[in-house]
Amino acid sequence: MKTLMSKQLYNFTQDKLQKNRQGGQIKNSALATRLYEEYNFGQFDFNKKSLIFTLQDILVLSEEIQSRLSIDIRQDPYPSKEDRISSAKKFRNEKDNSYAVSKDFILVNSLSHLNVNHSSHKISPLTSLGSYIKAEDIKSIEHSAIVLVENLAVIANLSSINIEKIK
Repeated sequence: MKTLMSKQLYNFTQDKLQKNRQGGQIKNSALATRLYEEYNFGQFDFNKKSLIFTLQDILVLSEEIQSRLSIDIRQDPYPSKEDRISSAKKFRNEKDNSYAVSKDFILVNSLSHLNVNHSSHKISPLTSLGSYIKAEDIKSIEHSAIVLVENLAVIANLSSINIEKIK
């Protein structure tokens, strides 16, 4: 298994396995095709109208997911997303089923100094996009104004934008 099974495919598969505990068939659909192609699960019938699977197919898929995620697809709910540090402790690819980096870090920039946590930090001209700071480490911000910018081109050229002097 190369990547974590998507939540949609996991829930679809779990539903089918719970209804067909010893094997069975699933009407062909986009999800059934993904299950077959990505996980080698079952076999399509001659007309490709149904994906037919056996108890052995269920056991092989269950074992693969158990070894990767330590959960049983036949009964356990899809794992909740977690931060990348927690994921890295369990899995080789910390990106699988993790929050985006932007959930934990904030990209900040300033015209000259960044005043955070009661200390002043000079901004290097070489880091025109600013600096990523771990959000939970920010306790206070000592600036007269804060401008929220979503566009990286704007944040990289912060000194060029027209901001009236704020008192």
